[in-house]
Amino acid sequence: MRTLLANAGIKSFSISGSGVFTDGASEQTILTAFSATTFSNYQFLVPDFNTFTGAFQVTSIEYSGTYNDAVTYTMSFESAGAVTIATV
Repeated sequence: MRTLLANAGIKSFSISGSGVFTDGASEQTILTAFSATTFSNYQFLVPDFNTFTGAFQVTSIEYSGTYNDAVTYTMSFESAGAVTIATV
């Protein structure tokens, strides 16, 4: 039998996505955050659902083949505290 205690334990929020970088500056910003292993404030929009805002750390970046001469990526983020959730 397991008993859950209010306000106990660790909460975490993970989010990942994939796409194509549209400019080099955006890619460099993410790579710098990944290399620094620090927390930055991000807002993620899931269309027709919610926005998620808070401090996150970039935990993984994967690159793969090209799409119309652009390299595709997959990134993952982990929360570093409270995440604000708002409906769109």
